[in-house]
Amino acid sequence: MSKVRPIAFYLPQFYPTPENDEWWEPGFTEWTNVARAVPLFPGHYQPRIPRDLGFYDLRVPETRRKQAELAREAGIEGFCYWHYWFGGGKRLLHEVFDDVVRSGEPDFPFCLCWANHSWYSKTWDPDLPDKLLVEQTYPGEEDIIAHFNAMLPAFRDKRYMKVNGKLVFGVFDPSKIDIKRMHEVWDRLAHEHGLDGFHFFALCIGSVSLKWSDKGHHYDSLVLDPLLDSVDAWQCSKSERQLRDSLIASGIPYTVRYDDYVNRTRDIFSQHPEVLPCINPDFDHSPRSGVVAHMLVDSTPAGWARLCTIASEHVMGRPEQERLVFIKAWNEWGEGNYLEPDRRWGKQYIEESGKVFRGDWQADATATASSTPLISIVVPLYNKEAYICRTLQSVLSQTFTDYEILVVDDGSTDGSLARAKEIVSERIRYFTKTNGGPASARNVGVRNAKGRWVMILDADDELVPGILEHFAKLIHEHPDCHFFCGQHQLRSNGQLTPYSKKYREGVLRNNFRAWCTGRFMPVAGSCIILRSLLLQHPFREDLRRYEDAESLFGIMRTARIWTTTRPAMIYNQDSCSASNVCPDIAQDFIGHLSLKGKSLWEQFALWQLYRQGRKLYPRDMDHLYKGKGFSSIKFPLLKLWKGMRYR
Repeated sequence: MSKVRPIAFYLPQFYPTPENDEWWEPGFTEWTNVARAVPLFPGHYQPRIPRDLGFYDLRVPETRRKQAELAREAGIEGFCYWHYWFGGGKRLLHEVFDDVVRSGEPDFPFCLCWANHSWYSKTWDPDLPDKLLVEQTYPGEEDIIAHFNAMLPAFRDKRYMKVNGKLVFGVFDPSKIDIKRMHEVWDRLAHEHGLDGFHFFALCIGSVSLKWSDKGHHYDSLVLDPLLDSVDAWQCSKSERQLRDSLIASGIPYTVRYDDYVNRTRDIFSQHPEVLPCINPDFDHSPRSGVVAHMLVDSTPAGWARLCTIASEHVMGRPEQERLVFIKAWNEWGEGNYLEPDRRWGKQYIEESGKVFRGDWQADATATASSTPLISIVVPLYNKEAYICRTLQSVLSQTFTDYEILVVDDGSTDGSLARAKEIVSERIRYFTKTNGGPASARNVGVRNAKGRWVMILDADDELVPGILEHFAKLIHEHPDCHFFCGQHQLRSNGQLTPYSKKYREGVLRNNFRAWCTGRFMPVAGSCIILRSLLLQHPFREDLRRYEDAESLFGIMRTARIWTTTRPAMIYNQDSCSASNVCPDIAQDFIGHLSLKGKSLWEQFALWQLYRQGRKLYPRDMDHLYKGKGFSSIKFPLLKLWKGMRYR
């Protein structure tokens, strides 16, 4: 991934001030709210306790230096400090930023966003008015000039961030100010002081806030934070509003799953290509507002990485200078949206940010075979002399290159191994063993694989061009998934046909139901699976047919599976002998079916295999499964099948 420019909003309210002492209590800082938070329901992650930096005081230069070091690890280009100018020269919480400018430390880029709103002591009760603490005012042009002059030392600082040479300056409530006039005055003053002018961005909280810009605006960029589109019931459907009201009335917060927020954010960004993205690693306002809080739940570093990828891809079509991605926030602990390490996740959010924003995964994609490739491709080989070279070439010709190939020869009696070794590549490792069957060869490959992800590719099948790059992209976009599966094509008499036309792009809601309905038909070469899952569910080595079924069903019980409509591999029916009936039913998975302890849809899947077995081994099936429920299961399952439509 080419370079993007991540900027994290930075809250300065982590040191005592006379105003906060007066309004709240002596020594009040943002940590006061954070420390007194309590869980409001089982599993609610509160209070949130900082780890590496502790309950810091931002007046300490060493703390700010450590923050900058962590931000660099996260791939963040700079901080956007919240800036409080209330008009008439009135400023609050400016001491820390002033010291950053005056001292020249830390040596880390920055810009400003004007938090142009009044401050209130909120009651969080619709029947009780909030108390005004300090009012935001806009006295006129003299104040615009005074505002510029007050911030001129920062604007002259070499660390101040720019877009195409212009100083980046944001406005929290863009509809409240005459930005055209402010832009003109500040640009004129900037030129008088040898600066190139300003790049003003409008921070739009929720997509509904974009409406004010429909009649035209004079901002250089619109930065959209879609959080409220997910967590604010008033921007959601009537049923969601009713649900929120009923929950709060019962003392239960209205929560939104983080994955749902990510999906909704993705959709909103796709509808507004003109905006710059602003994304949240998490959000929980309950330390400030209690049960009425807006709240996300189940945020994970993997989900955050997915959102970072979505935001980065959203800006990739812009000139590099304009690829700004805003993060809200670096340290908003009282709202639960921070990247700084805490006791639950440590530095994992920082690490995932760094992987995306520094482009670590793409660097792997262009590397030669490494000690830890992303994907290991295991090729069990037994008497496929005529096909193995074509199979290996289909892998080596892929555009994505962060993989290794493990060829496991299972005691071939023809020239298969010698033929395979005619292809010279540092990406290929060879293993030989006595004949033990395909499951044994697959297990050897999985145990010796170095990659986090594993693909099993039969020695007579072929990968479709570009599929590894597509899988790598899916891995990066959907880090919460454990299993990715593409379609497979059948080659018979030289003709290619898709095996199933029912595949859809996305996560399966019910893995076994999808298997039963033809939306999910994994075969070797069509899917990549986390190696850890294959180690937990190894292939049964006593089987010679459907030897992968028990392993696959075990994985399907818990895995989050993503299917893609893209063809992944070509299944060679002309050469395949693996589907021939085994002479001994004991070597066929069909001879080992059991409904005990299985979910309804897994029972249905096993019943489908049972029906196939009736045709292949009629006498053995009657003997094995008489009285075990496979005959009686037919009718309730068919009724279920008829009454339900897979979505």
